[in-house]
Amino acid sequence: MNLLQHKYYLEESVFKPENLLREAKRQKGKKDGNVPAVCVLDPDGDLCEYLMDHNQASINECWACYHSKMYNCKVDGIEIGIIPNIVGSSYAVLVAEQLFVSGCKYLISVTSAGIINHKLFNKRFALITASVRDEGTSYYAFAEAKQKNVVCFAHLTNTMAQWEGDFEKGEYFGSIDTLRLLSYLLKRIL
Repeated sequence: MNLLQHKYYLEESVFKPENLLREAKRQKGKKDGNVPAVCVLDPDGDLCEYLMDHNQASINECWACYHSKMYNCKVDGIEIGIIPNIVGSSYAVLVAEQLFVSGCKYLISVTSAGIINHKLFNKRFALITASVRDEGTSYYAFAEAKQKNVVCFAHLTNTMAQWEGDFEKGEYFGSIDTLRLLSYLLKRIL
């Protein structure tokens, strides 16, 4: 049997993120409120850990997601929400859908990635504009399908373990560089 047969791709989904959040909010006893207008997915969790260790972030009491926690912090005086350890595009899209129905207007993802040819590359971050392999649940597919503001960056941190000392992201596991990137982006999107 072909799994792609007898599917109704043009039909509206019955599984809605707002309904999932409604039930999570009820079950977890979360208070009403919106998430910050700008939210950040921190797949490695390094930025969030740095901010928590330096008392610069606190738990968001309104975020009702079953699967993640959000932390609020300020970058250049602008409050943002950060969700650590969102790994994998399917999971990221599930969280992104919930973020946008919770008040998020701009979603930024900063993942880490390897450099294939180190000699030809001297940047710290790359704006991700396409993917080589796309299983259909990527940020790009989500942003296009839902018409949402999503931007993804790769923090270029290694050369695929080709030599000892690889995978060095920089000061505080790249958190300082990531904060500089967020500062730069916030000035342009808000």
